[in-house]
Amino acid sequence: MNLQDSPCNDLLYLCFNQDNACFAGGTNTGFFAYNCEPFTETTRKNFSSGGIGIIEMCYRTNILALVGGGKVPRYPRNKVMMWDDVNNRCIGELSFPSDVRAVKLRRDMVVVVLDRDIYIYNFQDLKLLENRRTIVNTKGLCALCPHTNHRVMAFPGKERGLINVELFDIQRQVCIWHNTWKCIFK
Repeated sequence: MNLQDSPCNDLLYLCFNQDNACFAGGTNTGFFAYNCEPFTETTRKNFSSGGIGIIEMCYRTNILALVGGGKVPRYPRNKVMMWDDVNNRCIGELSFPSDVRAVKLRRDMVVVVLDRDIYIYNFQDLKLLENRRTIVNTKGLCALCPHTNHRVMAFPGKERGLINVELFDIQRQVCIWHNTWKCIFK
């Protein structure tokens, strides 16, 4: 949940990880993560120079995706920084021509959502695999299936009311018109 538009909130972003066993948040001064069972704080980073507007966990690993945000962003809003929390450093960086609206992680994919584009990268080496064009998507709408056996992504299509569902494993795309719930297979 992106809370950056809230004028009186130090909390900028809040999300669960892929199996809902942990949650993380970005603030005007850094980020934190908690384990749900048992309920304990697993990490907290306070930076003297800036906030984190988007944070995504990769399951229960030490790898996080960070995007700058808040009053004074720690990183540019158009970059995704891959952070190794054990070694306390960035291990990769992805740059874009416009602000990042959302980041989604799987063990094999990094998905970055911009206003009109979605970029899909290989998790291991951050090489670009594919990209998709969308209608204007300032909310960063995108859903990525976390299940290891199903590589599925849903995102806005190029036209209003169109939802694209990408079935990567069988190299198929399904388009759903949400106002009629009619499916078109490609």
